[in-house]
Amino acid sequence: ANALDDYEEGQYTATLTCLTSGTVTVNSSYDQLEYTKIGRVVYVTGRIRVSAISSPSGAQLRLNLPFTSGSGTEDSGRVTGYIYIQNGDKDINEYTSMPTGGGNDYIQIGFADVTAPGIGDVCATINSNTHISVNFFYTT
Repeated sequence: ANALDDYEEGQYTATLTCLTSGTVTVNSSYDQLEYTKIGRVVYVTGRIRVSAISSPSGAQLRLNLPFTSGSGTEDSGRVTGYIYIQNGDKDINEYTSMPTGGGNDYIQIGFADVTAPGIGDVCATINSNTHISVNFFYTT
């Protein structure tokens, strides 16, 4: 009953998608994130670098996941974790992961403003020299 039923580790190619419009291109020399999947739990870690942007716009910047998150009940399937953005147009402490609903293949990045969470155009603050470090885990 307690046997390990699944173990996998590897790398996957990270992509970034703006909620509204435009593009954020990840540098192909720095686009890999590490993952380890043990049973239903997936751990993701690493740092990617942006190489180009084209009119990015949106209150959420979405980073793809290696596996779709579990739906869970109530808010149990939500994905959140550590996101550290360097060289964006805002201070590093103004960015955070947003609690992303279960059943999705991405984690959302937004602003950490506690007076208006998620408000603002986070995509417009990403530039061609932005580095994004991540460390989070979630269930499938």
